[in-house]
Amino acid sequence: MKRFIRMPSPIFFHENLVNEKTWDRYKRKIIEVLEEQSFNECVYCESKIGISGLATIGHYYPKSQFPDLAYSWDNLLLLCQACSAFKRDSFPVDENSSPLLIDPFAEDPSFHISFDEETGLYTGLSEKGNATISVFNLNRPNLVAKRKEDQLLMMIAERYPQIDTDLNIESVFGEFTQNISNITLMMDNKYDIKILDRFINNMLYANVITAMETYLSNIFIKSLIKNEKYLRSFVESYPKYSKGESIDQENTQKFKLSEVFKVYDKITEIVIDEVMSVMYHNLKKVKPMFKATFDVDFPNDMGEVYKAVEIRHDIVHRNGYTKIDKKTKTATQHEITKSEIKTLIEKVNGFISVVNGQMIIR
Repeated sequence: MKRFIRMPSPIFFHENLVNEKTWDRYKRKIIEVLEEQSFNECVYCESKIGISGLATIGHYYPKSQFPDLAYSWDNLLLLCQACSAFKRDSFPVDENSSPLLIDPFAEDPSFHISFDEETGLYTGLSEKGNATISVFNLNRPNLVAKRKEDQLLMMIAERYPQIDTDLNIESVFGEFTQNISNITLMMDNKYDIKILDRFINNMLYANVITAMETYLSNIFIKSLIKNEKYLRSFVESYPKYSKGESIDQENTQKFKLSEVFKVYDKITEIVIDEVMSVMYHNLKKVKPMFKATFDVDFPNDMGEVYKAVEIRHDIVHRNGYTKIDKKTKTATQHEITKSEIKTLIEKVNGFISVVNGQMIIR
């Protein structure tokens, strides 16, 4: 929970234009200003309006108990439907009749509520904090899960800034198709110098595999982050973990049953480190990962793609030459043609389209 800054009252609140008779006329405009004021978030649970439900206008001081404040700008709050339903006319006070609900526009909630990053739970630091958590049910399961997810995404963003954690299968596939399109456009250019032509062809050939690898990496990691079912499937099936190896290389000690949830809270972080280290052009390793985690099958006719991955390795690491033959003691230079690049593009396009089609319906 955080503090918000109240905007000046809209002009239609001046001269008592907003009242019981005109409320319906101004209600939509009031909601729009409240949404702008709180960045489209419920001021208590911080859920995005539209995702957690429609916006409602809440009253810090309930209308039923404080009718004179029913149409006062300083008394209006943007609430999600859930928080509005939990609050209703609740308005706890202490022995001095002072309000026990936090007013996020008048005080800093951090003085009254603490947040546990590992569990996602709010804990009251004062009577007012406890009352606010209770009235709005701020530790309801969906909120706790969302706060834990937000913390995880923040950790990933700090540790792996190259990862865009927003999962959008269409955009991931779109990035792949755009990369392939760029390669095709470059391939259609004409070069007169043979050495340059060879260099360009090698680069384009290797980049087809890079585009494939980027797609497989992005779709796997982003899907894993967003769905605990997939995370569990990965942990239970990944050979490194299922064979009894330590899930955490930094801590190989056994843990007590009482510590199981602390270990559980750390699993996601450890798994992300692991999947980030995978070489996604290693299709023989990646194929069973997709099957066990998402139940996604790779096509059967993958022989040419497997071979292309090996050629790409030669291009990147051996300047386009094969390994030295043990008998002849010589290495052969790959002569990549535009026809071979086109064929590879067709094969990789078909492969990724099959995978993406299965990921969409998951």
